[in-house]
Amino acid sequence: GYTVRPLGPQEYELVYEWFAQDDFYLDTPDPARETEARVRELIEFPTSHLLLVVDAEDRPCALVDVIFRQYFRIADLEVGFAPGFSDLKERQKVFDAVTRLLLSETFVLRAQKLVYEFDEAGRACCEASGYEQEVRLRRQVFRRGRWWDVLIYGRLREPAEAAEAGRDALAAGAGDAR
Repeated sequence: GYTVRPLGPQEYELVYEWFAQDDFYLDTPDPARETEARVRELIEFPTSHLLLVVDAEDRPCALVDVIFRQYFRIADLEVGFAPGFSDLKERQKVFDAVTRLLLSETFVLRAQKLVYEFDEAGRACCEASGYEQEVRLRRQVFRRGRWWDVLIYGRLREPAEAAEAGRDALAAGAGDAR
């Protein structure tokens, strides 16, 4: 199985290395264009960003940048995989593990992923993990001599769980004014 944990300070170099070589989710940041200060800023603001490591047999196999929009209880996901971790089914299992964690053990009611139209593996992974394509942003990316669409995939917490979590949050925010 896979375990998910926060990125440790000694692992910062993985952010540069893995996101630079990533060919599965092609919308990840290009570390060559990001300054070290910007990467550290993303790492060190836990209220908006959370960098997670997914381990397989006690070895890191994926990094996940979770961008929280707390007011709306939404998490945007960016994923980078270890060099050589290329099996699509295993990548999908990692994506499932992260999604389950976010939707069952955090305040998140919705997880979403931006995927380029030409990223067939990314689309297949989202769909196999229960995400639905919700939005198509037309002609957003110019690559390989043409314009491509960006697709937004989303997955909601189960409706009953989401309703209960919403009621609990409302009660907590209102000082439990029942």
